[in-house]
Amino acid sequence: MIPLLAGAAGGAAVLLSLGSRKRVPESVRKQRHRESAETARELRGLLEDVRLVVVETPQWTAVARIVDAARGRWQITVQNNFDRTFGSKRQSLSSQLSDPKEIPEPHQNLNNQLGTVALLSCAAGASSFYPPMLLVTIPFYAAVLAPMYRSAYQDLRLNKRLSFNILATIFATGIPLTGSMLAGALSMCAGTVFQKIELSATQVARARMQDAFGSHPRIVLLWRDGEETEIPYERIREGDQIVVHAGQVIPVDGLVEDGMGMVDQHRLTGESRPVEREPHAEVLASTLLLAGTLRVRAQKAGQDTLAGEIARTLDQTTSHHLGIELKGKRLAERTMTPALAGSVLLAPFLGAGRAVALLGASMPGVELLIAGPISLLRFLNYAAERQILVKDGRVLELLNDVKQVVFDKTGTLTLEQPNVESIHLFGGWSEDEVLRLAAAAERHQAHPIARALLQEASERGLELPEIEAGQYEVGYGIQVGIRKRGSADSEVPDTSPDLVVRVGSGRYMILKGVAVPEEVAQIQASADAAGHSMVFVGIGAQVAGAIELSPAVRPEARAVVQELRKRGISSRIVSGDQEAPTRRLAEELGIEDYHANVLPHAKADLVRELQEKGGSLCFIGDGINDAVALKTAHVSISLLGATTMATDTAQIVFMDRSLRNLPLLIDLAREVDRNLRTSFYLSAGGGFALMGAVLFLHLNVGGVLFFGYSLAAGVLANTMRPVMASRRAEETEKALTGSL
Repeated sequence: MIPLLAGAAGGAAVLLSLGSRKRVPESVRKQRHRESAETARELRGLLEDVRLVVVETPQWTAVARIVDAARGRWQITVQNNFDRTFGSKRQSLSSQLSDPKEIPEPHQNLNNQLGTVALLSCAAGASSFYPPMLLVTIPFYAAVLAPMYRSAYQDLRLNKRLSFNILATIFATGIPLTGSMLAGALSMCAGTVFQKIELSATQVARARMQDAFGSHPRIVLLWRDGEETEIPYERIREGDQIVVHAGQVIPVDGLVEDGMGMVDQHRLTGESRPVEREPHAEVLASTLLLAGTLRVRAQKAGQDTLAGEIARTLDQTTSHHLGIELKGKRLAERTMTPALAGSVLLAPFLGAGRAVALLGASMPGVELLIAGPISLLRFLNYAAERQILVKDGRVLELLNDVKQVVFDKTGTLTLEQPNVESIHLFGGWSEDEVLRLAAAAERHQAHPIARALLQEASERGLELPEIEAGQYEVGYGIQVGIRKRGSADSEVPDTSPDLVVRVGSGRYMILKGVAVPEEVAQIQASADAAGHSMVFVGIGAQVAGAIELSPAVRPEARAVVQELRKRGISSRIVSGDQEAPTRRLAEELGIEDYHANVLPHAKADLVRELQEKGGSLCFIGDGINDAVALKTAHVSISLLGATTMATDTAQIVFMDRSLRNLPLLIDLAREVDRNLRTSFYLSAGGGFALMGAVLFLHLNVGGVLFFGYSLAAGVLANTMRPVMASRRAEETEKALTGSL
């Protein structure tokens, strides 16, 4: 009433002002406008005083306090019960300590709705024994229906056709007309419970996905003017220096400015062991600093970090609708219009009760609207926990049709860092001496060849000599000087280099005037035929040795190929390498079919041809030259650390930089597909059976509601069954681990 009075007064003032605009002088008009505004202010002040007097009375305050306390207690009770049933134990315990305001708004709305329909059910039950209660129940029922009418109207206005919301609203309206007021109230209560279950299940799955790839802190420490200052996470800007102490989550992608520490980044990269980080090293957001203190200069923050990109990708993926979900929706929509028309036409013969019951039973397959999203989230959640980033929800269904997997050779089946295959010697030098000097020259380099030389030297237990500052020429090699130890009798030690060591390509040796033996040409040709690379070591003015490097095969590759074969999936290799090394790798891995000397632009044509002949194909690659082939394949996979072009194009990225999860991913997709198909047949078959029971077995509204919600519960239970089973297995494993 008060807002209406205020609106009427304001409206009257505006109308008077508009009506007098042309009939009075400007000065008079302004004066009247000021008077009207002053009157309106006085009226608003008066109404506010009245409101305060009413609200601040002890009786009103006490009532408001009781209502707020009851509302808060109800919110906590409902949330605790649902968290205990559908959430993790941690969420259940934390929710018991939470304030109702901390419960997410969608949950609060459903909790309030559940309380409202529960009260409606009580009122409807009371009216069954005391008919005058209908004077309260009927308006209450109409008030609960009002939001459904608004939603149905929006659907009808936007889609111009019959929808699930419209049919459900008509059905809910028709239930009390059959004299089943209690059944209608209970159906609303059950429907709200199902909405709450769906929301709880989906939010738990989303939270578990977020946990799998890490999260960010709310408050960070900003280093400014030599001091640490707390700021909100959202205020981080590029170039800020952030201080991270042991036990804290690193909030940004950036470079270490100062400090040393051990970082656990398995959530993002899958690395099982913590890595050491020192000045100029790169760190990633959402990784955990286990020990030490780091001062990090922010390069990326928020949604721009790797973790942020993953979160954004997952959000986009979860909005995808599965084909079988859409199939269930289409089936339900196709039966809606005939069912509505049939209910109206058959009402004189069936009676009002059975006509409304037929309307309620007329949506076979509609349960897939709940089962589909939960299954998709379960698939994404399971994959994320195993360091598999799924960027396209369609792969859940596409993986079931895969008949062949095509691996790119270099970087996919082989590791970035090669192995030392052999050391060819010239001029009387020993293997250990050549390797020792080559490793010493490459000591401060980070490229794969340098790491291979250093690893081989370490495995042989070689002590590396000290070197002078080296001269590195990109694409050619490196030159260093080996220091003399100096004479003990000399007052000034001799710091001139004893030996000049050069490590690099044959072209680099020629460029520097280092003598290359004639037999090197034959060794180089043999290495090229085998797909190996050569690194020459020049000592002084001549080549002392040539280190032959072979590609290191991924240790899990052979087992993955065998597991794929067990699942009826064939494997192939495609490579731009020569025939001999590609054939040798295929034999080593047990792959019968391979394609060598394939030019980059021809890979996509090959993938297209294989798909036409052998069925759906999954391509796994990591290079820029693989991007078109990845785009052409039905399913595309890349590995973290591959080129940006490959990881951006691929539908799936293995975050642990390994192939070992490929069979697991295929098994998961097949399991989810079987589960969804079972849910579809259960939903569609049960829906048609329910319609038949109404027509031929005289099932009434109460029976339709009972069996309909039982059917929905069965479909939901079938969908949730693998989720609950995996959760119980995880809890059992944790309990056993803790007891040991």
